[in-house]
Amino acid sequence: MTSVPRLTHSETARFDPDRAAELVAEMGEAGAERLIGRSLEDIAVALNRIERAGRSGDRERIKKTAREIAAIADYAGFSTLGRVARDALRTADTGSDAAHYAVLARLLRVGESTLMPVCDMRNMPI
Repeated sequence: MTSVPRLTHSETARFDPDRAAELVAEMGEAGAERLIGRSLEDIAVALNRIERAGRSGDRERIKKTAREIAAIADYAGFSTLGRVARDALRTADTGSDAAHYAVLARLLRVGESTLMPVCDMRNMPI
């Protein structure tokens, strides 16, 4: 019997340090930290919503949520996540289910890698 190799995907999310500096200049360090924290919370909720919409095939909800994720990610400096969210938005109308769901899966992976450092910090013993 032949074994089928399992592919594992690893996505590296990038944070724009220039955007972080802009946020600190605009609202101070504490304000920028609050904004980024709130953005991460909003992204987590939106990723959950887009995953459910993907499972049900609700492309309108996917597009609305992808726009939301892109806007939050771009504003807060999560450049990779914003770019992939815009890709998911574009592929929602292409008619290619394979491409659309591949990009949607990538969005969820990038979203997870964006949120993972925060989850790791929260689970650290104090």
